Amino acid sequence: MPTHLLVTAVLGQGLIQKGMDLTGQIQLLIKAVIVVAIIVGVLATGFRTKWAAGAMAISILVGGAVIWGVANINVISDRVGKDLGLPAVIETAPAPTQL
Repeated sequence: MPTHLLVTAVLGQGLIQKGMDLTGQIQLLIKAVIVVAIIVGVLATGFRTKWAAGAMAISILVGGAVIWGVANINVISDRVGKDLGLPAVIETAPAPTQL
């Protein structure tokens, strides 16, 4: 076996695992940035509305829904994929009879 092929094989070993690790870290970073952005948004809503209870409650609920959606994106995409994968059901009605 030529030495350059052996060196290439040794250098490439673990490359996929490193890529997967990096992808996981990037996903975690994106989730953290989204959570921080939502917290800042809730605080900004509080400052703009002078801490009005209704506006704060809506802001917190929307922020919580977004955080839940980001944290469970795999579950959501699986459910949507299953629903979209179902065949369409087409029902035909009989033609109206003329009187």
